[in-house]
Amino acid sequence: MKDIIIKGGEVVTPFTRSKADILISKGIIQAIGRNLDEKGKKVINAAGKLVLPGTIDAHTHMALPMKGTTSSDSFWTGTRAAACGGVTTIIDFTEMADGKVLLKAFRERKKMAQGQCAIDWALHSCLRGWVKGSDAAIDRLIKEGVTSFKMFTVYGERGLMSGDGEIFEALQATARRGAMVTVHSENAGLVDAYTKRKLAIKDTSPLALAESRPNVCEGEAVQRMISLAEAAGGRLYIVHMSTKEALRALKEGQRRGVNVVGETCPQYLLLDRDSLEGRKGHRFTCVPPLRDPIDKLVLWQGVEEGDIAVIGTDHCPFFGKQKDKHAKNFTKIPLGLPGVETLMPLTYTYGVRRGHISVNQMVQVLSANPAMVFGMYPQKGILQPGSDADIVIFDPEKKVTLRAKKLNMNTDYSPYEGLKLVGYPEMTFLRGKLIVNKGKYVGDKGDGKYIKREVAG
Repeated sequence: MKDIIIKGGEVVTPFTRSKADILISKGIIQAIGRNLDEKGKKVINAAGKLVLPGTIDAHTHMALPMKGTTSSDSFWTGTRAAACGGVTTIIDFTEMADGKVLLKAFRERKKMAQGQCAIDWALHSCLRGWVKGSDAAIDRLIKEGVTSFKMFTVYGERGLMSGDGEIFEALQATARRGAMVTVHSENAGLVDAYTKRKLAIKDTSPLALAESRPNVCEGEAVQRMISLAEAAGGRLYIVHMSTKEALRALKEGQRRGVNVVGETCPQYLLLDRDSLEGRKGHRFTCVPPLRDPIDKLVLWQGVEEGDIAVIGTDHCPFFGKQKDKHAKNFTKIPLGLPGVETLMPLTYTYGVRRGHISVNQMVQVLSANPAMVFGMYPQKGILQPGSDADIVIFDPEKKVTLRAKKLNMNTDYSPYEGLKLVGYPEMTFLRGKLIVNKGKYVGDKGDGKYIKREVAG
């Protein structure tokens, strides 16, 4: 591969932005500076553009079985779409398993993704409960580069839920090894009680989904998980935070010195429960559900102030017909929204241009922070010599109206349909290889490689 110089763009890191050239050789950033030697190199003019590290979406669900169907993006279609949106690494999930079969679940999921991905990828391991052998399984997975283990406080009926004692055991065991536990946090008893009330009056509308999982369900569970992490001395990551109550608990825990990181998603920053009341409200169903407008404002404040460290998508797309089949019964609708392709441009338009965050903060929450939290830094998440040349040339003035038919995700609708964006990725490089040019994918299936992640030092 010929050496490349990206010339004259504004290079953005978590803390700086300056006009500079970037020299890429053998997939690695070799130098950043002014007037680098261009002889014998391919020169790409980035004048007037932002030069950003590739986004790391730490929360995706490709080909996820759910409620009798499967999310519509495969590893191939989903990562190809991600690349078009400036994402150069995803972290997906294994199937749910206990300690007896945890390694088997990882190997099966890895085999499914191997050779299919357009960008680099890693896996979280989904851990159900705590049984004899869980310690040994975690040790083996850490050697395979898996350093995060997802657990649920809900979905007992689907065999996903872990009890507080089991989560406490996992927090202690992972902390001893420098790994972490990520938790989907909702109070199962409250969710069950509210859901029974809705079913008793035969209200199964999309809005009833939100009413069956009010803010208190998430707020209480997040507070409880932080208390468990505090007692265990564990490393905790709260996925897809959606409420002001969850943010309050996060901030209180961080002030006490608990090692807890918060994540939110574009749907909770940009959408609200009004979307659930329309004729196609069922297509906006996800869990946690969409909230009130005040929650959006408070979450943006959490991102701005650094309390929420990561924005991921929880990308879990379906075709309209998959959602439509049970449109009037929220207990049967497959839950999830598409979003991996639109993460960066939405964050730029509605975060940076609206004044919630700076472009440096955008790089933090989309690239540097997820790389650091999940053991990929400084290989990923930063533009500096020695790091992978995962680079996005971003046009800050390009105007785009989001239309599902023009996006690359394997779905026929977008929850952000019609939103007007200013700023969009123009080129995406994966380890120095140009894989997206002028919005068109030009890479190859299998360009992406599995990333073995490191535990905390």
